[in-house]
This record gives sequence, structure tokens and C-alpha cells, in this order.
Amino acid sequence: MKSIKVFLWGKRMKDIYPFATKLEVAKYKIAKFMRKLVFYTILSLVISGITIGLFLIYFPNRVVVSQITTDTLTPKIEQIQNKALADLKACESGGASESVGLITFDPHQTNKKVEEASLGSFQFKKATVIHYYKTLYQKDITGKESILIALDDKKAESLARDIIFTTEKGYSNWYNCSNKIKLQQTLLVLDTLK
Repeated sequence: MKSIKVFLWGKRMKDIYPFATKLEVAKYKIAKFMRKLVFYTILSLVISGITIGLFLIYFPNRVVVSQITTDTLTPKIEQIQNKALADLKACESGGASESVGLITFDPHQTNKKVEEASLGSFQFKKATVIHYYKTLYQKDITGKESILIALDDKKAESLARDIIFTTEKGYSNWYNCSNKIKLQQTLLVLDTLK
């Protein structure tokens, strides 16, 4: 059935508001517009929600693929870090194993003190171990503890990893070997991967 358009003196009846002022007519039209706006906004939100829900139900693998892609970078970074540490250890220790208990004195040093010796596979000095344990882990350790850490390959490697990869210019503690194995360039590569 068709709607009937009714006119009075040339104006449609739906546009005539008897006994209403122009301000009241404007208020009425604004209120009518706002009701329609709210209705259509809610309707569009409901339709969008249903559409997104259906999309996630029918295509759940899209989210999983993005998580797998971002997670493949971590093993690469660890692999590069492990290689750098192995190269540094080989350079510093000259290939000596942990069981040797490597202690090296500077050949120019006349008074050979344990405080000045380079200890273990990573050739740590006592003061260096004590300093970085305080700086990195907020832990005070004794001289004996620092020697035992330097002579233990696992603990020394863990400390070297934290020094090199978490402190600024930590690689400079191994000046000669870090230049020899190009450790600074490796760190630049790692920075681009992060």
C-alpha cells in the first residue's frame, strides 16, 4: 500500500507543526535527528561486531600465523649471541679448557698479584666481576666469590653475556679480542634485528 501525501496551502502536512514556534520546531527536528543517529550508530556497531565475530570464527588461523612469524626471530638472536660468546671465549682462553683453571698475568707486570690476574676462560679480573655483580645484579660479592665465578665457565659466560648484551659498550672489557672477532659489528647486527 502506498503512503498518501497530504498538502495544506502548498506545504506537506508532515512539515506543519500547528501552534509551535520556530525554536520548538528546531528542537523537535534536532531531537528526531539525534534519535535516528543513535539508532543507526548502534545498528552499525552491532553489524560490525557480528561481522568481526564471524570472521574470527571462520578464519582463526590468521592470528596464529602472525604470532609464529614474530617468534622466529628470538632463536636467531640467541644463536648469534652464542656464537659471539664462543668466539670471545676461544680468543681469550687460547683454547684452554675450564679444567686448566686459567690464570694469566700481564707480562709487563713485575709484582704478580691475584687482584691483577686475568681469570678463567673469559679472562675476568676480580674487580671486574665484583663491579658487574653490583651493577647488574645489585649483589655484593667477596673476592673469593669473584674468583670462583671467573673460573666457572657457565657463570662466567652468563656474566659475559649480560655485560656484552645489556650494558653500553660492555664489549670493551675485552678490547683486543672484541676487535679481533669484530664483536662491535655483531652487536650492530643484533640491534637491527631487535
